Amino acid sequence: MGTIENEAAVREALAHYVAGMRGLRVPAELGELLAMHGTCEEDALRLFVQRSFKDEGYTYQKRLMQLMVPRPSG
Repeated sequence: MGTIENEAAVREALAHYVAGMRGLRVPAELGELLAMHGTCEEDALRLFVQRSFKDEGYTYQKRLMQLMVPRPSG
């Protein structure tokens, strides 16, 4: 049960992060990008923590954080 709930929590939090980042108009200044990333990351992490279930070792939280690392498109 914990695995299913934690995987769902990662998906939900990541979807929230992506939706927020899509609101950023590009091209954007680096400062604006970093500010939006910080806000979206914080909100997504809060959602994850609310939904996750006994994420011992922070396995799923770490996975979420890795998925939210900004990467250049190309």
